[in-house]
Amino acid sequence: MVKKHLLLSCIFMTVTLCGQAQTETPQLVSDPLESLSNGAGQLFLMTRIEKAKYSKTVPIQEQAQNGPFLYGAAAKYSKEEAITESNLFRLIECDGNFFLYDTKKGKYVGYSKEKYNWLKCYDKANDFCKLTKSGKGLQLYKAYLCYHKTNNYFGLYASPTKEHPAANLYAITRLPSYGITLTEDSSLPTKTNKGEDGAVSLHRTFEPNALNTLILPFDVENYREVFGMQTTVYRLNENNRQAIEFISMDNGETMKANKPYLIKGESFNSQPFIFPASTKFQYGGEEQTVKVGDITYHATYENQEFKEAADLYVVANNKIYSCKNRTIKIKPYRWYITSEKAATAKEFLLNIGTGIQNMEYRETKKNTSAIYNLQGMKVADADTRNSLPHGIYICNGKKFVQ
Repeated sequence: MVKKHLLLSCIFMTVTLCGQAQTETPQLVSDPLESLSNGAGQLFLMTRIEKAKYSKTVPIQEQAQNGPFLYGAAAKYSKEEAITESNLFRLIECDGNFFLYDTKKGKYVGYSKEKYNWLKCYDKANDFCKLTKSGKGLQLYKAYLCYHKTNNYFGLYASPTKEHPAANLYAITRLPSYGITLTEDSSLPTKTNKGEDGAVSLHRTFEPNALNTLILPFDVENYREVFGMQTTVYRLNENNRQAIEFISMDNGETMKANKPYLIKGESFNSQPFIFPASTKFQYGGEEQTVKVGDITYHATYENQEFKEAADLYVVANNKIYSCKNRTIKIKPYRWYITSEKAATAKEFLLNIGTGIQNMEYRETKKNTSAIYNLQGMKVADADTRNSLPHGIYICNGKKFVQ
């Protein structure tokens, strides 16, 4: 199995991971979704608008777990109430097909074989969950998603009619708060005690096509539905004590609470990232660390600032940055590392692969050759020659021009 290897050089600089300012009120686009391909990865509200009032979309008449159900939809709420108190949907594109993913349930919405007009949720996408759109409206499997005006619910029908018109999806352009809200601009809320469960929304910026550190105080299943179908998460290989090694995870694997991960993607879902109502926090305020060999991984659940910490490093922009002689600010839901060999280790080999492979721990020896000016005075070492002003210098008995 071929594995990619990235040599991340320690560069001494300030690293500040910046977030986006959040506004106070949620917002929707004014027009419903027209093209599925234009909405992939976005967050949507399924709602009925009547006289400037919006319907909530919440499951009703669920007779058993994973059994048939309907979405209740009385149009009598403000836009803000409808957005923040409804089940919200992520439009998922996979292998050229589209699916509707209920973020609060953490499941795919589909056609119910057991009960006519009713919906059903599935752990995995299948043919019953395929979403298409025609001039008539949105279609799940072989039935149209419609709103029953008399009984106030969304269900499935052979065709839209005046009594049950086609349902619409409205893209959410801003959602500052939903369930338990986590942001990279503030510390983990104190109310999130161990064992507490509920829908969670995360505002966290990721750099596309780069390795981003990620650590969360709860387990995550089906990470691609949460973060984006074009993303890959890498877990730490805790069995390799000779190198910093991360191994790619399949979408069905569970990300564990308080463990360090790397995530990379060509694109990410729109923010916020929403985790289902079954989410359980596994953090009570204690420091969270993972030690492998000489390296310790530290979770950050609050803004932290480090000054001139020679043994501290962070991963950003596909490199490892040292805090030596610099100030580094780290925002929540990331991690940093400390090394017992910080005095001598100038480079780490970060191995990114799809399977376990033995790797060597690498240290780069410092070039200590002295540099002299033409008067015979030592002015620098070879490692710091770039800091010299323009001129003629001598190193190892040879002249060179800087």
